[in-house]
Amino acid sequence: MARHAELGFLIAVCAVAGSCGGESGVHATAGSTAAATSGSGGSGAGAATSSSSAGGGMAMPNCGDKLQNGAETDVDCGGTCPLKCAEGKSCKVNADCDKGTCANGKCQMPATCTDQKQDGTETDVDCGGTCPMKCADGKGCQTGGDCVSGACMSNKCQANPADPNFGSVTLLMHFDGSDGSTSFGDTKGHTVTVQGGAKISSEQSKFGGASGKFTPGSGSYLTLANSAEWNLTSGDSTVEAWFYPNTVAPPSGGMIVVGQSASNLDGHWFLCQSNSSWVGSSTNGSVATPDGVVVPKVWQYLAVVRDAGATRIYLNGVLQVSSANNFYTASPLPLYIGVTYQQSSPNAYIWDGFIDELRITKGVARYKANFTPPTAPFPDH
Repeated sequence: MARHAELGFLIAVCAVAGSCGGESGVHATAGSTAAATSGSGGSGAGAATSSSSAGGGMAMPNCGDKLQNGAETDVDCGGTCPLKCAEGKSCKVNADCDKGTCANGKCQMPATCTDQKQDGTETDVDCGGTCPMKCADGKGCQTGGDCVSGACMSNKCQANPADPNFGSVTLLMHFDGSDGSTSFGDTKGHTVTVQGGAKISSEQSKFGGASGKFTPGSGSYLTLANSAEWNLTSGDSTVEAWFYPNTVAPPSGGMIVVGQSASNLDGHWFLCQSNSSWVGSSTNGSVATPDGVVVPKVWQYLAVVRDAGATRIYLNGVLQVSSANNFYTASPLPLYIGVTYQQSSPNAYIWDGFIDELRITKGVARYKANFTPPTAPFPDH
């Protein structure tokens, strides 16, 4: 009996040290528990070793036992093991993989993007994933960012359906482009003038891999020349966009996302984040959501609808407030995105955050009840 206990203890120590090699090291651990326990009365190194392997909590990784345990992401690799996992093995982060690429939980070869075959992080042949080329309709995808259309459904790129009210759209900005670009386009053809540090950023994106970034300290905002297309004082209309606020406590108490100035002294109609609520305001009055609906560092979909004399504000497709007040007023001055003009403080109330998919539709109340927010970029047709 003493000899058997001694042998069991040695096998247990050998297995933990990872120095036995072969299958004998793999099968020894379970056997050593019984031997060490019977030979030592549940005390000593053998008992302690078996307890740490089989007890509660995560076991220490044994990076040579041909088992997946501890923090390993696959058998004897990844996690805290010195050995990186080969292609096809499970992973959690790039550092788990010998080729440095972890995608969808598996180690992959880096995408080549030009070899006419699907490899690495590509979601289809030479497109999607980390490739600069987006995938065409019908090609594989994981997210809308993999697709030319921006729409990914059931892991296939889909054509973005036509907008039946596209003819009534007066402004449509996707905020797409390369990181750091200062080129902002409008599908409807208006010239967008960049002020201060406003830029395209890949730091945050709802669709298309980028959005517009606005930073108060850099005096960043956009302007478009005055147009009758921004005059929403009569009839139905819809102003909508995705917003990503960085804070619910702006220094000035409010941050303008879009609006027009009525004079050199006062900001007239504008939509703004007022601490933790969304507000539509002008010299005609204001319409505000309840406090507490603004969540920092989360994409939120805001839609302001004028419908048969009523003003409704929806957040993420859910009605927040309805009012008979029409806060829109006519203005001879530009449309501002990310700020409102005030003579005493031209850079006051600058938006601190990101904007994606901004659309103004004149003459159409797009939403008359709660709705599901868009799951793809706004159509360009």
